Amino acid sequence: MFAGALAAAGTWTLTAELARPPRNGFPINVNYQSAAEQRPQLARAAYFGMVRGDLWANLFFSFADSLFTQNDRDFGAIATVNEALPTAERALSYAPYQTAVWLLLSDMAGKYELPKPKSGDALKMSYYTAPYKTSLIPLRLSIAMRSDALGDTELKQFVERDLRMILTAQPEMRPAIVTAYAKASADGRHLVESIAQEVDASFLSSLKKTNF
Repeated sequence: MFAGALAAAGTWTLTAELARPPRNGFPINVNYQSAAEQRPQLARAAYFGMVRGDLWANLFFSFADSLFTQNDRDFGAIATVNEALPTAERALSYAPYQTAVWLLLSDMAGKYELPKPKSGDALKMSYYTAPYKTSLIPLRLSIAMRSDALGDTELKQFVERDLRMILTAQPEMRPAIVTAYAKASADGRHLVESIAQEVDASFLSSLKKTNF
């Protein structure tokens, strides 16, 4: 019985691994178009894996080209949202620690005005699950700065912490602030300006001289 159970588990794991494409993952590390082209394979791997949240997360990432690079919410994009959202929900139900899924879901929720989850709620979950993961800071700042989520006191504190960390200890990441500031809302720009004025006034001066 033990050998049979072990064989079944091995077959289940191997089937999912054989089905998944060789290159997949968080969209900042792969080409968007390549991820979209791999979607059929990623879907097979996710369905074979069933309860493996990492496979459902990779399938969700494959929608990034359609959802996060378009400027207009046309019918095709809305239809894609209807496919992508259940995938994200399954990824998080099996692996709620998937920070990248929370982050991209926040961006999708804000862009397409989803009733659930709210963009700010998903963004906060990305902080809860990986508060100090520096590779996520540029995208997280960009999403936070252009949303209306800064009205949330806790989320505002998270963003302030990232800004202070960059300005005091991570100068190589300052371009991330510049990029986020370029597309920031009025509240987002005000927050950046207030922190920069307090920590490094010279950076604020150069930021305001940048042509966006």
